[in-house]
Amino acid sequence: MRPAPIACHGGGGTILTIGCISKLIWAGLRIGRIRATENVIERLARLKAALELGSALWTQAVAVRLIAAIPEARKLRRKQLLPRRNLLADLLKQRLPDWEFRLPAGGFFLWAGLPRGDARELSQLALRHGVLILPGSMMSASGMQSRYVRLPFLAEAATLRLGIGRLAAAWREYQSSARGSARVGRLELAVV
Repeated sequence: MRPAPIACHGGGGTILTIGCISKLIWAGLRIGRIRATENVIERLARLKAALELGSALWTQAVAVRLIAAIPEARKLRRKQLLPRRNLLADLLKQRLPDWEFRLPAGGFFLWAGLPRGDARELSQLALRHGVLILPGSMMSASGMQSRYVRLPFLAEAATLRLGIGRLAAAWREYQSSARGSARVGRLELAVV
């Protein structure tokens, strides 16, 4: 069961939730939505009108027509991504067994914790091996989560296999260097 939107717990305070259908339907469709109190929406609408001419009418028309398709699109996207998420998890267990992770219930990414070292350093080494990963510190307002990496599972199975193979090679090289030898305390995996 999906949890209620965070705005339901606001108790009359100013909580904004935002979203879009671009990740679900089409990345080029840059139309978003905001859930907030009526007075906040009115203020945002005035600001938008003052700062820009408005969103393109054709993209708004496309988005309106696609809203009805969201439930079916979610089912199709889940059917597409669930096997890829599971494959990524299996590959991590096989190729990087000392990494920690939990299977996400949704989304497009799996967060994995390194047993030691710094994800920023590993990400630079991984890039030289031909794989792009995002260190957790880049997704943290405070710069924390330096032991975590964000791994997408959007790619086809062959690309996931190749990417994890390259990442495992980068990890072996990182471990053998002085950079990967420092021990870091355990943190609970932060799923964003």
